[in-house]
Amino acid sequence: MWDWLVDEPTWAYWIPACVGILLLLLTAYTQRAVYLLGVLALAAVMGLVALADYLVVTDREHVVHLVQDIVAAAQQQHADGILNHVADDFRSGPIDRALLARELHQHLPRVTRVRPGKLVVEKASDSSGFLAQLNIAFTGTYDGQVGESAPLLIEMRFRRSPNGQYQMYTAEVFDALGKIRYWPR
Repeated sequence: MWDWLVDEPTWAYWIPACVGILLLLLTAYTQRAVYLLGVLALAAVMGLVALADYLVVTDREHVVHLVQDIVAAAQQQHADGILNHVADDFRSGPIDRALLARELHQHLPRVTRVRPGKLVVEKASDSSGFLAQLNIAFTGTYDGQVGESAPLLIEMRFRRSPNGQYQMYTAEVFDALGKIRYWPR
């Protein structure tokens, strides 16, 4: 319910800060200390917003942490760490969860470096969950050759599973030309 306040609270800092600066200017101009009480009250409000931002983990922030966990598992070549966040009914074109698991166990050990880039997580347009877009590149070996992937964009969709946790239920990988590549190939 209060996600709008703690998810991106930048405006909740700027508005009180600007009003506080105005109150400080009024204090200097009128030479009345009563305006300092307003500054103290605004500082307390900003402190409460910071505390709420620190303590409350919104659904969007939870999905951000899940994607970061998936990237960390890929960097450690830990296929099961990735699969922990994949729904049983996962689909990506012709790839289902079982095929994804086989492909990850087969190909992930060849990945020597994972370079994540920009991550954007937003509520899905159909309100069924969240859409995460991650720019990423890989370096790996194949048949004794070291190669580097072109930058890829992975679009992952997350929804809440029956146990209350968010899981990835679909993903698409786009190459630099915007063409869909079924992953992890």
